[in-house]
Amino acid sequence: MTAFIEESSSLKTVLDFLQPLLLSVVAIITAWGISLAKARGDRAEQKAEHVAEVAAETAQTTQEQNAQILKTTDKVHVLVNSQMGQQLMMYAITARTLANLTKDPEHIKAADEADKKLAQHQLRQSLVDDKEVRQGGGKLT
Repeated sequence: MTAFIEESSSLKTVLDFLQPLLLSVVAIITAWGISLAKARGDRAEQKAEHVAEVAAETAQTTQEQNAQILKTTDKVHVLVNSQMGQQLMMYAITARTLANLTKDPEHIKAADEADKKLAQHQLRQSLVDDKEVRQGGGKLT
């Protein structure tokens, strides 16, 4: 029985020695796991910030491109209206000249129709120009 007590006493001494050592190992492993999780969280936060920066840059670029598209669209619209007005004027002059030369009722009717279309176009264009001037963006050139 004395031998068992001695063995138990040795076992107790070993356990008393190992317990703080094992707790220290567990604490070190836990701290290491926490630092890994924190590092991963920091990287995720950096990635999220990068995504937000890229999204803001993309939004700004898109806004600038849209503004440029609107400017180009406006210029094309002005050009098309101008060309339409010139074509209608050329047609009206040609039709009126032909009507005056031939005195043909069909030519006179065509010339009157050409004059009417030109007048309608000029009226619509003047309304658009007036509206643009009132809004402060009109350029009458």
